[in-house]
Amino acid sequence: MDKRPISTVSLVGSGNLAHHVAVGFHAAGITIKEIWSKDHHHAAGLAELVKADVCTRLENLERDVDLVIISIKDDAIEEALKLIPKDLPAIVHTSGSVDMKVLSLHANNMGVFYPVQSFNKKEAMDWKKVPICVEANNDEFTEMLFNVSKKLSDQVEYLNSTQRIQLHMAAIFVNNFSNYLFALAYDLVTKQHLPFSLLIPLIKQTAERLDQSNPALLQTGPAKRKDEAVIRKHLELLEGNPEAKEVYEFLSNQIIKKDGGK
Repeated sequence: MDKRPISTVSLVGSGNLAHHVAVGFHAAGITIKEIWSKDHHHAAGLAELVKADVCTRLENLERDVDLVIISIKDDAIEEALKLIPKDLPAIVHTSGSVDMKVLSLHANNMGVFYPVQSFNKKEAMDWKKVPICVEANNDEFTEMLFNVSKKLSDQVEYLNSTQRIQLHMAAIFVNNFSNYLFALAYDLVTKQHLPFSLLIPLIKQTAERLDQSNPALLQTGPAKRKDEAVIRKHLELLEGNPEAKEVYEFLSNQIIKKDGGK
């Protein structure tokens, strides 16, 4: 593979992440040649948006392209790879937890393009603020993947597969699990006819403080203070909500244990 910049990309997928990858690269001047999706209607809509062609059969995916990006559900990658041509110039996937080696039969240049963000088609995305983690199987392709990623993001990092899956796991904690807690809080306040908007400033302040310190040093609340009376009162109030009560009790006990009884 020569070291000319990556200028043409084809996409396997048309979901939330694939949508933003296509739109982002298109806006950065990268030509999107083809888009394949299990849902032909979705592929056609995204292709029209980024002036690409629609690939109707994976086995017919055009080989004359600098890079093929697989951006589909993790459990669908293996099936897709059974159909994707095995003589591509370069191929990457966007998964946080799938090893790069699954691509080894399809190109001499393989890698991972993993944006550390939660994506939604309906929300605009400022790619400049999205960290992108890349991995590749050789130095030359690493440089090319790094350079094309810099067209989107101001923060591009090299991570190996072990580091990436650890980061992906941590991302589950800060995004998916925290959102689950937000949903529990939403139910608690709305059942009392209180607006969830009363909690938004606190949520934002909590996140903004993370730029300044280790999160463990920012812990506050009744569990941190060992305020058993408040904890008991809250648990009584949660008697009619076993799901929230279980979470409240477990997390309070974990905070107390982590603090070592201080």
